[in-house]
Amino acid sequence: MTDALSKIKNVSYVVNDGSGVLLQAMTTDYSYVVTAKHVIQVDKNNSEQGILSISDISVFSPDDIKIRVLDTFIHPTLDLAILTIEYINSDIPLSTLKCQRNENLVIYGYPNYSGRHRNTQLSRRLWLETYNLNFLDINDNIMTMGVPDVVQLSDMEGFSGCGVFHINNGKPFLVGIDFAFDKPGEYVSRILSVSIENIFTILNLNNLPQINPPYFKNIFELKEDIFKYDNCFSIEDIKKATGVIKGNSDYLQGSCEITPFNILTHHNDILDFIGCSSSDKQNEKIWIAFLEFLYVNNLLERKEIWDCDLIEYLKSNFKLIYINSDKGYKHHLHNILSANVEHLKEKGKLLIIDFGQMPPKPDTLNLYRDKIPNNVANAIDEESITNALYIMKKSISIIHLPKLHEHCIVDKELQFEQLNRITDREKILKIIRDGYLEFLSMEDIVCG
Repeated sequence: MTDALSKIKNVSYVVNDGSGVLLQAMTTDYSYVVTAKHVIQVDKNNSEQGILSISDISVFSPDDIKIRVLDTFIHPTLDLAILTIEYINSDIPLSTLKCQRNENLVIYGYPNYSGRHRNTQLSRRLWLETYNLNFLDINDNIMTMGVPDVVQLSDMEGFSGCGVFHINNGKPFLVGIDFAFDKPGEYVSRILSVSIENIFTILNLNNLPQINPPYFKNIFELKEDIFKYDNCFSIEDIKKATGVIKGNSDYLQGSCEITPFNILTHHNDILDFIGCSSSDKQNEKIWIAFLEFLYVNNLLERKEIWDCDLIEYLKSNFKLIYINSDKGYKHHLHNILSANVEHLKEKGKLLIIDFGQMPPKPDTLNLYRDKIPNNVANAIDEESITNALYIMKKSISIIHLPKLHEHCIVDKELQFEQLNRITDREKILKIIRDGYLEFLSMEDIVCG
C-alpha cells in the first residue's frame, strides 16, 4: 500500500450509517471529524427534524476504537457538518485549489451492501471500500464527479460523509466531502460533494480553530521548498550554495522540537503578523521563510538540537515580522517601526518577511529607523511611540530577510561558479557565512 493510501485509510472514520474524515484542529484540546450533515440528522431525509443528540452519534476509527464526540456544528446551507472529538493526530492537508476537468480523484468510505460491511465481528478496516472518480465541474460550492466504473446505487450507500481525495506527487489532499448521488437510479454515474473550503464557514461562524496543516507538527515537511530561486543565470551554481546550507542542518530532522504550532501557541512573541487573519498564519510562505531563518541561524551558530532553549535564545535576539501584502514594506513602515521589541536585547535584529518590492539593500530599513520621529510620530498611538523609541534606544537593526537571502546567495552566483560542492564545501560555506554575518553578526548580540 502506498503511503498516500495508508494516510487516507487512517483518517477515514465510521459515523453512524455513513462515513467521515479525521482532521486536526489548531489545538490539542480536540480534533475534528467532518461528515455530511444528513448522516447525523434525526431523519436523514428531513433536515427540519434536526440533529441527533451527541449520545446518539456513533464514531469509530478504522481500528475499531469508539471515539467520544464532544459537540456538533453544521453548515447553515450545505450538507456539511463538523464533529469535535477527543484529540487525535491527523496529517491530511486540505486543498482548496480548483480541480481540473477529468482530474483523477478517489473516495474511501464504509458501504452497507454486504455481510462483510458493517459486520462488527470484523475490523472496520475491512469494511472500507474505494472508488476512482473523475472531476467534472463545480458550481455553487458543489463538485460533480464522474464514476468511470459500473456501480450499483446499493454498493455506495454508506459512503455519505466520506472524503474525496486528490493525490499529487504521492501526497493525499482532501478536496471534498461526499453527500449525494446526481440523478440517482439503479446505477451511479455521478457523485456530488461539498468542496472542502466550505468547512471554513463552519469554523468561522462558531469561532473554532482552523485546520492544522501537516507542517504545523513537523516543520521539516517544508524542507524541499526552502531556498528556491529562479532569478539567476545558472540554477546549478545557486544549488551549490543552497545544497550546502541544507546539508549543514540535515542532521536536525530527527531532533527538532520547534514547530509552527508551538510557535503560535507558546512563543508568539518571536513572530508578528501584519495584515493576517488567523487562517493566513497557516500560509506555507511564512513557515518556509521561518525554516530558512532556522537554517541560516544554524549556519552561523551550529546547534545539536532545535529545542525550547534555542527558541528562548532566538526570542532574545530576533523578532520576525511577516507582511501579508503585495504593496511591500514601504506601505507598512509605521507598523514595522513601532513593533514591540521589549523582549529583544540591545542590538537585536528585527527581520522582515515581505514578498513585495525589495529594498536596495538588506538593511535599507535602518535609514527609516534613524528617522523614526519624523516617520511615525504623527501616525501612531502612545503605546506604538513607546515601541518605536525602544527600537532607537536599543539600536535594533531592521533587516529585510528575502533581500538578505538574495544578497548572500543569488548575488554570489559568480563566486560559486568555479567551486565544487564536494571539494570546495568549506569555501562555499565561508562565502555564505560571511554574507550573513555582515548583517546578522552574533558579536553584536549579547548571548543569553
